[in-house]
Amino acid sequence: MVKPEEDFEFDFEINPEDEKEYRVEAQLNAKDIESKAQIANLQKKLQEIGNSQKLFDYIKCFTTSWVVCLWLLLLLVVIAKWACNKTVLDSSVLITLLSTTTANILGLMFVITRYYFSHNNKSSRKK
Repeated sequence: MVKPEEDFEFDFEINPEDEKEYRVEAQLNAKDIESKAQIANLQKKLQEIGNSQKLFDYIKCFTTSWVVCLWLLLLLVVIAKWACNKTVLDSSVLITLLSTTTANILGLMFVITRYYFSHNNKSSRKK
């Protein structure tokens, strides 16, 4: 059996200038493919960061909501027991409890509101 390399011979020559052009073109194509792969990789990382940020925002909102709800429920239970005379609390204790709860709720809402509106202001300033 005859080997394919032996049967086929190249009978032409490449001009050195054309060879340089072909090499430059091949290098540019390789760089273009590499840069496209890097861009795709960066886009994938940005998508992952965006997804994790959305998840983190959801967890923050969910956790904050539950903490506020549980705190208010606990406060209502304490006030209900005090109203039914099942628990004896001094008026200064109730004033402190209501004051701190009100301050915590208002402060938490202020922080959340400021967080959401600060993102909107930054994005509108960039445009």
